[in-house]
Amino acid sequence: PIVVDIIVCERGHGDSEFQARAACLAEIVRHSQSIAVPQLVIESRQDDSEDRRTIARASLPEPLLVFDHRDGRLEPLLWAVDAVTWAFGAGGRWAPLAGPPVRTVIEVRP
Repeated sequence: PIVVDIIVCERGHGDSEFQARAACLAEIVRHSQSIAVPQLVIESRQDDSEDRRTIARASLPEPLLVFDHRDGRLEPLLWAVDAVTWAFGAGGRWAPLAGPPVRTVIEVRP
């Protein structure tokens, strides 16, 4: 079974896409460690150095969280998460298609 926890970032005036990504990623790390997720797979964006810095700042020493950047075209579990989060984000008639896999929705700000 697939369980999806969605982290949503509402960008305000002047907030960049990069700030929003960092805020979401930091919350993903905190949330993952709070529920003892052992491994985090993140879609690579070619230069993942800022992601690595964000993860290092947000991570606690325990529980251990291993992370890996992967090519989204080659990682089927990323496809499933993309489909669920797309339906959720599209709203309207699409939102119910996100359905049962969605366990939690957490909102953050950059």
